[in-house]
Amino acid sequence: MNIFCSATWEEVNLNLANRYIRYCCHAKPEALPEKLTLDWILSNQKLNERKQFMLDNKKHPVCEFCWKNEEQTGTSIRLLKNDSVLEQKIRQNPKQNYIKKVEIALDNICNQSCIYCNESFSSLIAEEKGIIQKFSKANKQDINVIADWLSVLDTDKDNPTVIKFVGGEPTASKMYFNLLDRLIKTCSEKYFILHTITNCNSSDKSLKKMKSLIDQQTNWKWSFGISNESTGAISENVRHRLDWNTFDKCLKFYAYNPQVFFVTMVMSQNIFTIKDMPTYVQYVDNIFKDSKKTYGYAYNWVQHPAILNPANLPDKFKTYVIQTQEIVNATTSNIEKTSMLKYLKQLEYMIGTKSLDNSKLVKWLNDVNFYKGDLNIELLLSQCKDT
Repeated sequence: MNIFCSATWEEVNLNLANRYIRYCCHAKPEALPEKLTLDWILSNQKLNERKQFMLDNKKHPVCEFCWKNEEQTGTSIRLLKNDSVLEQKIRQNPKQNYIKKVEIALDNICNQSCIYCNESFSSLIAEEKGIIQKFSKANKQDINVIADWLSVLDTDKDNPTVIKFVGGEPTASKMYFNLLDRLIKTCSEKYFILHTITNCNSSDKSLKKMKSLIDQQTNWKWSFGISNESTGAISENVRHRLDWNTFDKCLKFYAYNPQVFFVTMVMSQNIFTIKDMPTYVQYVDNIFKDSKKTYGYAYNWVQHPAILNPANLPDKFKTYVIQTQEIVNATTSNIEKTSMLKYLKQLEYMIGTKSLDNSKLVKWLNDVNFYKGDLNIELLLSQCKDT
């Protein structure tokens, strides 16, 4: 079995709020040194060891997330991420710099408290739990190092470097807008794709700021990842504190903005959203069919907490995945079908490989609602019943 994964060479994920780094978003985190340097980011002992493991076809423990998933369900994010063409280049010259994807989390400021999230990524969850130090923010020294690093990256017009901002909720963060202002001044001639993951629960003020930046910096390609996977009240409960009308308005802002070249719908499918997935995918497709913008889907599913993993649903729920496949196959919109259909096949394969303990689920929901106070538990439980 080939256990190679090109993400080890290609991706850098920086959480500056909590000061750790991952080379791939599902790898175990490594703490940043007290004084961060560019040399350390690009070449450190643990990273070099992991690369050698990959080249020797050995499983490194930092990648345990994928190894366990492959053992339990037969699939993993690694199997979706690995680029076989890039793999051949890496094997021929493993010491070359192949980094093309940089992910940055600046803080945990967020205006939602999704039921599968935690206080490390949402200041609102920290507030619900009564945590005094509810904010986690990057320090200026780290931001300066990263800004300088981005300004000296070699970028390729035909293969631009992707800089991905995650949160928290970036559009609710002053630090996010301040860093973008700085990069516009120092990196305006670079070939970047600025990709921001947003929950589309943004205020009118934030959308106005975003439009100003997009209009100002036309040399970059702007794209956005929209985090959601269900509609209406289901979405408002799973992605707690989301307002569905606000989501609809914000999604259309990105879908119809001529300076936004691509939109990725980032679904974190879970046991509460599989039944609604055909409705959600049809809703999204109708918008992009009208706007004529190219869009796609990012592959993901909730695995922590384990009780929300869609693998726990009975085989009958494969029907909803198949219905979604039919919608994707039939549409005439500018959707990237191949990756979406690949993702849906993985979901179809996964569902039914585990089982759901309803009593534990009810207890888990009540425990979560202890902090949130207004979850519609009956509605959520109904999404796990094939009736």
